[in-house]
Amino acid sequence: MQQLEKGRATSKRLYLAVAAMAFFLSGGSLRCAQDTGNNESFLVALLLKTSAIKELAVADLERCDRELEMSEKKFQEAEKRMTNAQETHNDQAIYAAREPLLKARAERNRLRQTRERLDMAIKRADASTAALRDLLISGQSRGGNSLMCGSLSLRSGKATVLKKDGTKAPLKSGRPGFLEPGDEVMTEGESSAEILTFDGRAVVQLGERTQLRLEEDGPQEQVLRLVQGRLYCAVDEAAAFAGILQEQTGKFEADQGLKEAVARSSVRPEGWVDNTFTVRTPNACCSIKGTNFTVELIGSGATGISVISGAVEVGDPDCRKKVRVQQGTRVTMIKTGISEPRELTDADKWWEK
Repeated sequence: MQQLEKGRATSKRLYLAVAAMAFFLSGGSLRCAQDTGNNESFLVALLLKTSAIKELAVADLERCDRELEMSEKKFQEAEKRMTNAQETHNDQAIYAAREPLLKARAERNRLRQTRERLDMAIKRADASTAALRDLLISGQSRGGNSLMCGSLSLRSGKATVLKKDGTKAPLKSGRPGFLEPGDEVMTEGESSAEILTFDGRAVVQLGERTQLRLEEDGPQEQVLRLVQGRLYCAVDEAAAFAGILQEQTGKFEADQGLKEAVARSSVRPEGWVDNTFTVRTPNACCSIKGTNFTVELIGSGATGISVISGAVEVGDPDCRKKVRVQQGTRVTMIKTGISEPRELTDADKWWEK
C-alpha cells in the first residue's frame, strides 16, 4: 500500500494521465457529476482505486512471504547457535550469539506483523469491492438525494458513524460503510479505521480515539475536520490517480455488470488538477494536492503536522497566511503562529500497524 501512496514515476504518470484523458468520455470532476444526484461515477472511481490497493497489497504479500521464509531460516540458524553455546556452557559463544538471535527474532516478528497487516488489507479490499459492486449492479447509485463522499472500513477495534441527522451507525468489521457530507467518524480505544475519499484519491487512516467530520464542501474541494485525535493521509497527485484508473479499468471485463457501470461512468481527470484536499483543526488548515502526511491534535490545543512525502500548505484556521512545509519536516501550529520546521525523525509509524 505504501508504494501505491507514493505514486508512480513522473514519466509514467504523464503518459498515463494523457491516456486517461483520451480514454474517459465526457463530464466534469466526479463530484460535479454527483451534483445531479448520481453517485455512480464516484463509486466506480472508488472501485478502481480499491482494485489497485488490493493488487499492490497482493504483490507486497508475496514479497513479504519470501522475506519471511528467509527470516525464518536466519532465526533458526541463530537459535541453533545459541543452543549449541548453551549446551557447551561457553559464555563467550553465548554472548556472541545473543545479539544476532535478538535481531533475527525482531525481524521475524516485524515481517509477521507486516504479513498480517497486508492480509487484512486484502480482506478489506475484497469486502469493499463486494459492497461497491452491489450498489453499482443494483442501480442504487443512480439518482436519489443521498450524496456519497467516501467509503469507510474498520481496521481494528470499534468505530461509530454519527450521521448528520444525529443517528448513530456502528461500523462492523468486514462490512464497509458509505459516508455522506456532514457525517462524523469516531474510533474508540485502541481502534483504527480507514476512509477512501476525495473521489478516491485520498486514503485517510484514523488513529485511536479520533473524531473526524466530513464537511459539506464544494465541487472542487474535499474538507475534513479533525475534532480529536490523529490521522494519516495519503493523497494521490492528479496524474498518478488518472493512471491508476486507466490501469484498472480493463480488469472488470469478465463481470458484465461492473463492465457496464465502468463504461457508463463519465469521468475526465482534467478537473482534478485544481481540486484541493483540506484538513482543518481548531487552529490550523492544511491544503494538499498530492502528498503523504499526518495531522495530530496535541496538548494545549496545538496541531502537529508531519510531511512524509510531497509538501503541505499550512495556515491559520481560515486557510490564510499559509506556509509551505516540505517533505521530511514537522511543524507545530499554535494560536500565535507556526513553529520553525524541524527534521522529521524516524517516529513511530502507527499507521503501518
